[in-house]
Amino acid sequence: MVLTPLDGIGWLLVVAMLVVTMVYRFFGDRTWWGTALIYTGRWPWLLPVAALVPFALAWRRWTLVPVGLAALVVVGPLMGGTLSTAPLWPRSDTRPPLRILTYNVDGGKVVSFRLREILAATRPDIAGFQECGIGMHAVLAGLEGWAVIDTASSICFLSRYPLRAPPVLMPARDFRAAGGSAAVSRYEVIAPGGAVTIFVLHLETPRHGVQYLLSDPSNAPPVIDANNLLRETESRVVRRWIDSTTGPRIVLGDFNLPVESVIWRRYWGSLDDAFGSAGNGWGFTKLNGWIRVRIDHVLLSDELKAVSARVGEDWGSDHLPITSEVVWR
Repeated sequence: MVLTPLDGIGWLLVVAMLVVTMVYRFFGDRTWWGTALIYTGRWPWLLPVAALVPFALAWRRWTLVPVGLAALVVVGPLMGGTLSTAPLWPRSDTRPPLRILTYNVDGGKVVSFRLREILAATRPDIAGFQECGIGMHAVLAGLEGWAVIDTASSICFLSRYPLRAPPVLMPARDFRAAGGSAAVSRYEVIAPGGAVTIFVLHLETPRHGVQYLLSDPSNAPPVIDANNLLRETESRVVRRWIDSTTGPRIVLGDFNLPVESVIWRRYWGSLDDAFGSAGNGWGFTKLNGWIRVRIDHVLLSDELKAVSARVGEDWGSDHLPITSEVVWR
């Protein structure tokens, strides 16, 4: 079969999308422009693919092969799409699973009014909320049927099971002095399957750096670089604190890090990503105009594994919740 110029464009598109995917993974949070790239929407990369389809249908159907491959690269590794068979396999462990919920409630101005509805729909055993405001605190305090309700900070926590020790809020002096805003809490839960330590966190946002691209473009690069350094410091300090504990651990919350981030891979990549292992689809959790990105996660230590993970519906926040069923290995 003789290749035509249209075929060549199709195959060049496949190569281009593979290169773009590698750029995301190598430069994300490594350079200022790489940071700007990974926190923007991914779907526009489908536009050049879609633009080639009419020409292929009109003049060269064979070109649909490379066009289809380019589309798979975009909807798969470039956009973070996953396809897991984990929910299909029978569980060998007879201990009951833990159903985990994490949700950044954006202050809870809307979510607090729908909290009972959310809990009925997601049925969590453990729930961690970030950006809890006064309204969320008040509604949580009125809930019944929970062994633990903690509203001591912007991190809120619910558990069907009792704690082995009082909750601990991580001291944040080091990165507070540098301007960071992380919040991390630790809970030692006595679950039916065994004791497990739950960490609920909310890490520094990249928005404080990336927004300078719109407000002050000439000064944006050094500001983004400084913000990257701060966020890396936060992740390093928080991960060290988490690793000071032993046994089964679940780390959940708003990391403000997509999986393409070099900061993510360096400090969080050794933990099992529940959605990456047991979820299907893109798993976007941050909704901001045309931007869609997965920055909320449920991570597991080696003693645990996820058998399901899904992103929930919009309950009135700029994030979407993630629920995951976790079992002992």
